[in-house]
This record gives sequence, structure tokens and C-alpha cells, in this order.
Amino acid sequence: MPEPQQERAAGPSGRAAEPRRGIVLYGHRGARGEAPENTLPGFAYARRVGVEAFELDVRLSGDHELIVIHDETVDRTTDGTGRVAHLTAAALARLDARAAFPHWPERAGVPTLDEVLATFPDLPAWQIEIKADAPERLERVCARLARLISRYGIEERVVVASFDASALRLMRRAAPELPLAYIGRYDSPSYLETALALGCAGACVPHRTSTRELVHQAQARGLAITGWLGNTPQELELLLDWGVDSITSDYPSVAVPWLRAHAAGLPARVTSHGAMRRRVDSAPTSDEPAGPRESTGAADGSSARTGDTEEGR
Repeated sequence: MPEPQQERAAGPSGRAAEPRRGIVLYGHRGARGEAPENTLPGFAYARRVGVEAFELDVRLSGDHELIVIHDETVDRTTDGTGRVAHLTAAALARLDARAAFPHWPERAGVPTLDEVLATFPDLPAWQIEIKADAPERLERVCARLARLISRYGIEERVVVASFDASALRLMRRAAPELPLAYIGRYDSPSYLETALALGCAGACVPHRTSTRELVHQAQARGLAITGWLGNTPQELELLLDWGVDSITSDYPSVAVPWLRAHAAGLPARVTSHGAMRRRVDSAPTSDEPAGPRESTGAADGSSARTGDTEEGR
């Protein structure tokens, strides 16, 4: 496909921005601000409004299935209560995950990753976030995730991300060919050093705590940057001014038309992750120093973390 036309414009910093290009937009949990998050109806809605890439979260159920859900419990998003780690995949599917959108016309259960991948086989790009858990459970998560990615043939269309350095090391062992992305505050160089030590191809950087300068440092060292969250025109403009490679948004009905108008258009089809894949062949597979984040999950799937917050991600 032809390269999109580029333009120069002054960004929020007042400096001339770099030439703009098509940018990957990830629908955050599908379309978290507009539809039931991390559900099949929510993902279908995101596709209808033009989303070509999904960001979603995975956890292990009580019967060791990969479940697409953000929280440790089902309390916030469904009509049920309890820890995901204590419920079977079948029990989770029976829940109604429309808590934030009670008038949504379709019932929305809590799906497995297998169901989501089967429902959207031609989706151009995926960012799958592994949530923190106990080490032995994370080993199961990574092994099952590697098998599902291989089964659906999305190796060239997926990035595996996490706040948890342990999860990324385990994923590197399970599938050394897959690109990884480290999520953090990126308010100090230590996050960048951790991402590089883990052999990551990308970094997921929040605009609330990071800076344009750190983004450029990361890109100069070979990392592709996902900026989050781009929920308003002002936030989208800021992230474009920083020169990020992709953006995650809760509000795709806002972000899609805005980016098409201001970022030389979204790519018509996102077929690879470009910069994220360039680092994969040289990524280390040994155990590097832990860095700012380590798994603090308990054996029952709960966690008691300090430091970085996963709120909003």
C-alpha cells in the first residue's frame, strides 16, 4: 500500500513536529469507554467503529483457561463476585459483564482468549497484556498463550505486554520469537533500562507520567512506543507530538476519526509491527536483573503490588 502523505505541524510543545504518518490505534479492552470491556460484543463494537487492533488482558481461570479480563475479581465488570482464579471458564462465561453498560442490547459474558481469537481471525494487530500472578501460574499463562498464538497463526501480528518483568521473562522462554513490550510509568531511565534488559521490542508509555524526551531516548535505542491513553483530541495531539508508534484509546469513536484527520490516516491494514519486530532476533533469553517490577502474585491468583499502578491499563 502507498505510504500515507506526511505533514509537518506545530505540536503542543510549540516545536515543529516530525512528519506524521499512519499510526496503529489499539482499542483498549476493545472500547472500554464505549462498550462492555474485554467482551465479544465490546470487541465487535470496536471493529464497527474502525478499530484495526485490540489491546486486551489475560488471566488464568480456576481450571487453567486463559480468560480475557482485567481485574483479579469479577466484581467491577460483572453481576458476580469472586476471584477469577477461583472460577471456571464456564462459570465466567455465564456472568453478565455489562456492569458499566447495563442498557447494552446484547448479553456479554467473560470470554476465553481462544474465543476472542476465533471470533476475530483476521484482525490485523493484537497487544495481549499478561496480568500479574504467582510465578507457577504465570508459567501456565505463558505456555498456554504461546500455544494459542501459534494455533491461530498470529505471530506476525501480536505483541505480548506486561507490567510484570517476571511474566516477560517467562514469555521469552516460552516463545523467544515473539515481540514483547514492557509497561511502566517511564518517569525515570530505569524503566527504559529494564525494557532493554528484558529484550523487549517495545515500551508502553503513559503520557501522564512520562515525557517526550524519554520517548525519544527509547526510540533511539530501538524500542517502538505505544502511548496511552489517547482518549481526547488533546491527548492524541500530545502523543503524536511525542512521535509514538501506536496509541491505545478507550474511546475509538473519538480517536479513529481524529487520527484519520490529523495523523495522515490510520493504516488501511496493519500487517506487522515493524519496529517492534526488529529487536526480536537479538533479544536475550537469559535471566536479566529484575528491574523496577517483579511479580508479587500469590498462589491463589491475588497480588499485593506496590509502585506502578495498573489503573487505566
